[in-house]
Amino acid sequence: MTVIESRYETLSDPERSHRSVAQPNQLSTLASATVAFCLAGLLGVWVAIFLQVGPRAVPTFLKAAVVTSAFDSWLALVFNPFYWGVLVVLAIVQCLWPAQRRERMLSRGFVEDATWFFASTVFSVSVVAGLLSILHAGFLFVSGGWSLSLTPWLGVWGVAMLAFVLSDGLAWLSHWTHHHVPRLWYFHAVHHSQTSMNVLSDSRQHIVETLISATIVYIPGVMLGLSSPQAMKLAFGAVCFSAFIHSNIRTNLGPLRFLFISPQAHRVHHSVEEAHFNSNYGTVFSFWDALFRTRHADQRSYPETGIADDAFPHGNSRNPLALVSMWGRQTLYPFGLVVSKRVNYAGNTVGAAPSAELNEHAQ
Repeated sequence: MTVIESRYETLSDPERSHRSVAQPNQLSTLASATVAFCLAGLLGVWVAIFLQVGPRAVPTFLKAAVVTSAFDSWLALVFNPFYWGVLVVLAIVQCLWPAQRRERMLSRGFVEDATWFFASTVFSVSVVAGLLSILHAGFLFVSGGWSLSLTPWLGVWGVAMLAFVLSDGLAWLSHWTHHHVPRLWYFHAVHHSQTSMNVLSDSRQHIVETLISATIVYIPGVMLGLSSPQAMKLAFGAVCFSAFIHSNIRTNLGPLRFLFISPQAHRVHHSVEEAHFNSNYGTVFSFWDALFRTRHADQRSYPETGIADDAFPHGNSRNPLALVSMWGRQTLYPFGLVVSKRVNYAGNTVGAAPSAELNEHAQ
């Protein structure tokens, strides 16, 4: 029995697993139905495009929809000075008030996340931008641009905030699903493999998870008629906030923790301690965890982070070629798990990696 198998066999025992979800079967059904609905919608979009533009025009249509949007989105993120300013400020703050002092700013884990940052910025952002362009174009073909048209009552930014809150709720559901559906967990485990949290840790996200999450959170905006400028600004704000909660910063936000996710709360979500499992799935707002009873009572500790898979291809070098190889191996690793069906149960988050590995990886 492998390390992961023994880990999840342990979690399948309800007396030993920390389950704060009130009705996991109902939530699992809802989550699976949501993912199935999104995938069915995506298939419907492809069919609609094919029928509307014809088979010969599909390549031209995709090129126009995908390439322009992907390139613009890539430029908007990579060359945005405010985003780099946020990262610099967060880096300074985590040096002044670190959650874990052993997690140095320029640790090997940070270098690995930097590799994910640049690779994913070029790859994931472009692919997601292309996907959303296709989805939106397909939606226009199917619906003719229909939306709930709430702008006259709520205003442009009122609609934007409503879409943002609803999208965050669906992001919570997507996150919960990635922890409870085994084959989705394989891909999400890449994100949880980090043992040295830092300002770039959120960049360590598998493209498969990114595509699923982006498809799910796309729904509220398009249904509510959210305009592109507001959508881009809110998405940019969410990216900056995600960098904040993944940082090695010692704060639980005080009273604001009842509204927003804090670095402490999200660190508990990444914890290697079994008492912290199945908790704190929120991405921006913390009231979703309170509503679904997945909020952990521990609001003070800053535990170690990581996963219990000894076979996971952690990096062991700062050499640029080795780092690129590491990124490729970590990207391909979940597909191997899907094929081999190594994990019997994925009802929770991460397990405790050997302390020796944790200490070495933080150097």
